[in-house]
Amino acid sequence: MLKDILEFFSDLPLIFLRGILDGAIYLLGLIPVPSFISGGLLQTAFSGLNDDVQYLVAFFGIPAALSIIGAGVVFRLTRKAITLGQW
Repeated sequence: MLKDILEFFSDLPLIFLRGILDGAIYLLGLIPVPSFISGGLLQTAFSGLNDDVQYLVAFFGIPAALSIIGAGVVFRLTRKAITLGQW
């Protein structure tokens, strides 16, 4: 019984952290998507191209590459904001 009590107290910080992270995920889910992101600005720009150019854009994976670059920029800006520019 003592072993079970010790395991409970050693798991208590993890339970507390999980509750905090679940709350943060819930709050982030409440933020609405901005209209310029949900509108598909790049999709409208690429759809105006010639069919041959659209094929090359899709073949080389340019939309996926731009998405990865955008995610990297968002990660860096978020990291800078959280650490107040120290990292």
